[in-house]
Amino acid sequence: MLPLAGIRIVDLTMVWSGPYCTMQLANFGAEVIKIESATSRGPANVPRGSGIFPDGDPGQRPWNRAGLTNILNSSKLSLTLDLTRPEGVDIFKRLVKVSDVVIDNFRATVMERFGLSHETLRQVNPSIIVVAMSANGMNGPERDYAAFGATLEQTTGMAWLTGYGGANDPPYRGGVNYPDPVAGLHAACAILAALRYRRRTGKGQFVDLSQRESATCIVGESILDFTLNGRIPERRGNRHPSQAPHGCYRCKGDDMWVTIAVGNDDQWKRFAEAIGNPPWTTDQRFRTVLDRLRNQDDLDRLVEEWTSERDHIEAMHLLQKAGIPAGAVHNNVELLKDPHLAERGFFQWVEHPDAGTHLYQGASVKLSETPGGIQSPAPCLGEHNDYVLREVLNLSPEEILELHSKGVTNNDPRSVSAR
Repeated sequence: MLPLAGIRIVDLTMVWSGPYCTMQLANFGAEVIKIESATSRGPANVPRGSGIFPDGDPGQRPWNRAGLTNILNSSKLSLTLDLTRPEGVDIFKRLVKVSDVVIDNFRATVMERFGLSHETLRQVNPSIIVVAMSANGMNGPERDYAAFGATLEQTTGMAWLTGYGGANDPPYRGGVNYPDPVAGLHAACAILAALRYRRRTGKGQFVDLSQRESATCIVGESILDFTLNGRIPERRGNRHPSQAPHGCYRCKGDDMWVTIAVGNDDQWKRFAEAIGNPPWTTDQRFRTVLDRLRNQDDLDRLVEEWTSERDHIEAMHLLQKAGIPAGAVHNNVELLKDPHLAERGFFQWVEHPDAGTHLYQGASVKLSETPGGIQSPAPCLGEHNDYVLREVLNLSPEEILELHSKGVTNNDPRSVSAR
């Protein structure tokens, strides 16, 4: 039995941060019921209309084929509800009554507008755990501001630190919406803590998780440096304040790179031996860590002369064998072929009825007694309407048919938009 078997989570989250949280829990056995809308009203289906679509007939339910949806919603169930309708709100409350957790990542006031504030949900189920993953938290002057990971990188200070250095070099985005998975993992941990607390006390909780505050934790060292020393950090690219060489170096081939970090004088000696003791490794400019830090421009140029003649994976193995921290920068094809990830069973083949069979990343945490992983493909839109309404909520076939006829629940957006 998986460790979270028997836990039911009502999932209103969308895009990346929230779905990433609930995916972790679903892969370890929680029954995650994803609430979606077959219309443009209510919870948005942003990922179902964006991302990479597998090759195939574009007319064959394309909303079930988006890569982002299928990656982030493995092991979950899908229930469509129009929460702008009283009937939809009523069904939602009935579901909350028999669930353990409700989670959303809307702006602070959205659940209130649906008539589903955490106070209301607590009246429905006094032991419910409610998690609100708004961008800026449920109070404060910016509580109503919308945000995505791309903007949170700026407001958390992360982008200030991301750049190559130099007086005229601007801040850069990190390349991905890094605050999203950070908040998602923090939320997953908060849910586990709240479940443990409830098991001990019988009491539910309201978790107000500000994604902005969650990501700001990642730059805590820089904040502490200013608090203690009054220093505003400078962008330094791939360099390190106390290690050299430390960087990402070009290798042989098109856009191939290896990262190298030499932390002390002993590692420097082993690094020099590993690359064949070229004369420059005994140069007085590079004798000590402090010397190497002072002369990093020259040092990086010489290191890259060596790496540029070698395959990035070859360079990684050579240096790691000598005890030097080094890592080849993998592209997506290399990740899928990586022997280490394959040996650990990280990637799993998953067959989806509309998207086909593909490799997906599995659980990144390995539990010895109760190993998790993808339990089922991401659900098609509304795939589990009948299961939830009939088996979980005990609605009659006539009640289910009435909800469907009114458009409160549906699994085909085309039929709704045609009304």
